[in-house]
Amino acid sequence: MPIFLKIITCKHMTPFLGLLLILMITFIGVRFFSRTTILKTPLLSGLIVSGVPYILIGVFLGPQVFNFLNINVLNSLQPLISMAIGWVGLLFGLQLRWRNIRRFPLNYMLFTSVQSLITFFFIFILMGILIYLMSPPLLENHLAGVLILAALGSMTAPLSIGRIIIENRIKG
Repeated sequence: MPIFLKIITCKHMTPFLGLLLILMITFIGVRFFSRTTILKTPLLSGLIVSGVPYILIGVFLGPQVFNFLNINVLNSLQPLISMAIGWVGLLFGLQLRWRNIRRFPLNYMLFTSVQSLITFFFIFILMGILIYLMSPPLLENHLAGVLILAALGSMTAPLSIGRIIIENRIKG
């Protein structure tokens, strides 16, 4: 392990330092990913929009890899995390207008729904098999994680394709 990772261990991590670490990584990520050269590359912009980098950062900072944000820190930040997720849900709910959704033809909504379901089941089966091969007796404990990853994948699949369609100005 590199020396700079040994300096900050989970023994010294407090909820305040954990929040500062999250804010610092967020600031650096926004500065790096908002460059126009990165956003012009379709593969990189699609990857950024999909949310995969955020999942990977969470895994690396969490108790499974570097243990910067250990269980105690995450439990202490739970009220803040719940409020942030609730705020995002409120903003999405306030902007949802059924008249805007009805503007799209039924086949678009059907295609998007089928694509999301296929993506959900593909990720669920693939991750379920991988986790079963890695740790068969602990399958029940990892079912929630597999469901969350499958749900995240199904949410971002239509978004990535929509982003590609918009960037390449595809018609039809």
